[in-house]
Amino acid sequence: MYRIDYYEILQVSPNASREVIEAAYKRLARIYHPDLGGDSEKMKLINEAYDILGDPQNRAAYDLSFTTDNNINENNTEVNTNETDDTETSQPTVFANIILKISLIIILLSIGLIVIVSNQYFDSDRVFYELGKLIGRSIWIVVLSFILWRYLFRKKQGTGILCFSILLLIASIYQSCLIHRDVHIESETIKEVLSVYSKMATGVEVRKTEFDKKEYGNAAPALTLLRNYASDLQTDCTNLFNEINKQNFSEVLAQDTLENPQKITEAQVTLSNVLRILDEYEMLCRQRREQLIDELEKMDVPENFKEEMIKGFNKTKDQGLNKQIEFIDIERSIVLKIRELLNFLSANQDEYFFKDGQIYFNSQEAVDSYNTYIQEISSLAEKESSWKVKFQREVFQKVKENTNFQ
Repeated sequence: MYRIDYYEILQVSPNASREVIEAAYKRLARIYHPDLGGDSEKMKLINEAYDILGDPQNRAAYDLSFTTDNNINENNTEVNTNETDDTETSQPTVFANIILKISLIIILLSIGLIVIVSNQYFDSDRVFYELGKLIGRSIWIVVLSFILWRYLFRKKQGTGILCFSILLLIASIYQSCLIHRDVHIESETIKEVLSVYSKMATGVEVRKTEFDKKEYGNAAPALTLLRNYASDLQTDCTNLFNEINKQNFSEVLAQDTLENPQKITEAQVTLSNVLRILDEYEMLCRQRREQLIDELEKMDVPENFKEEMIKGFNKTKDQGLNKQIEFIDIERSIVLKIRELLNFLSANQDEYFFKDGQIYFNSQEAVDSYNTYIQEISSLAEKESSWKVKFQREVFQKVKENTNFQ
C-alpha cells in the first residue's frame, strides 16, 4: 500500500489533469535535477511520483490505495478521539452527578424549611414569595450554566453538567443560608416583640435601643421604632399618674374633704383637672399612633418589607389603641362617678355627719343613694383591676403561644 503523497511531491491537486502533472514534473526537474545542481534524492522522489501519476493505470491504482489508507487512518483517529472525549467526559460527569444530587437535597431541605416554619413565622403570601425566590434563582442558574456550556466549554457534555452542578450547589447553599438567616431574624424579632409586651404588662422599664441591622436585618429599624414607641408610652403613662397624683386625687373622698363644704368644692375642681389630664393623655395616645405610622413610612428598608410591616401594624393598631382608650374610659368613669357623689353630698350638706370615722345620714333615702354611689365606684374600681389582670393574662398567653417558636 502506498504511504507517500505523490500529489504533494509534484505540488499538484489530486484532480489535476495529465498535462498539469507533466508540466509540474518538468518545472521541478529544472530545479532539482543533479546535472543542474539539484538534490538527487529529491529528484528521485519526483521521478517516482511522475512514474505513478503520469501513467493512467498506475495513477488509478495509487488513488484507490491512497484513499483507502487515509480513510482507515481517519477512522482510527476518530475512534481514538472519541475514546479520549469519553474519558474526558466521564470524569466530570461523575463529579457532576454527585454535586447535582447534593444540590437537589439542599434545595429540597430549603423548601421543607420554608414549609415547616410557614405556620410559625410567615403568612401564606410570604411562603409563596420565598418559594418563588428559590425557583427564580434556580432558573437563573440553568440559564447561566447553559450559556457557559454553549459558548465557553463548546458543548462538552461532562464539563457543562459539572458547571451547572457547581453553580446550582453554590446557589442552593446560598439560598439555604438566606432562609436560615430569615428564620433566625424572624425568631429574634418575635422574641424582642414579646419581651417588650411582657415588660409593658409587668411595669418593667422599656429602654430605647438602637438595633443592629447585621443581627436583625431589615427588622432592625422597625424594632427600634417599637422600642422607642413602647418607651414613650411608658413615659406618658408615668407622667399621667404623676400629674394625677399632683392633684391630690387620693384625698378627694377623705373624711376631712367630705366634712368641709369648701374642700368639697376644691375636690370638684381637682376632678375636673383629672378629667382634663385623661383627655390630654387620650389625645397623646392617638398622636403617638399616627406618629408611629409616619415613622414606619420613612423607614430605610426595602419596599416589600415596609409594606408587610405597615400591613401587620394596621391589623393591630386599632386593637392596641382601643385597649388604651378602654383603660382611659374606665378611669374617666370612676372620676365622673366620684364627682356625682360629691355633687350629691354638696347638695345634702345638712343631711349627713361623721362620728367615729363613720358617715351618718338623717334619712334612709340619703343612705340608699350614698350606698349606691359607693357600690358603683367600687364596681368601677374592680373593673379597673380586672382590666389590668386581663391585659397581663393576654400578654402572657401570647408569650406562651410563641415560646414554641424559639
